[in-house]
Formats: sequence, C-alpha cells, structure tokens
Amino acid sequence: MLKKLDIDNNINRWLPAFEEVMAGKNATCPICGNAHTDPVVMDLGEGIGFVTITCPKCGKTGYFSRVKITKN
Repeated sequence: MLKKLDIDNNINRWLPAFEEVMAGKNATCPICGNAHTDPVVMDLGEGIGFVTITCPKCGKTGYFSRVKITKN
C-alpha cells in the first residue's frame, strides 16, 4: 500500500540529513530530532535519481530530485 508523503519543501532544513544519508550514515530529522529516519535512495538510470528522507515519528519528508547517485 502506498502512503502519501507529507513533504517539507524547506530544502535547507533537510540538507544536513541529506548529507548524512549520502555519507552512509543515519539521518536525523530536522523537524523533531528523531535519529531513526527512513531514507530511500532511488537511481532512475544513468546515475541520476532522487532521495527521500521520511521521519516515522513526525511524518515529515525531505525530498531531493536530480541527485547524482554513485555506487559507493
């Protein structure tokens, strides 16, 4: 079953969490401080994709599109 995401469009607020995910670390939610977020990194082909970081505690999601995905 698909769940509708409650996307927070403040990219600057989510940027530190994005950097943590891309470094292979756990991301901290910038809204509520929860250290256990659910990141999804999706490669849509040719190394370009998107990243979502959803917090199961507060339900907010950060979304980054046109992300360069590397195989590290």
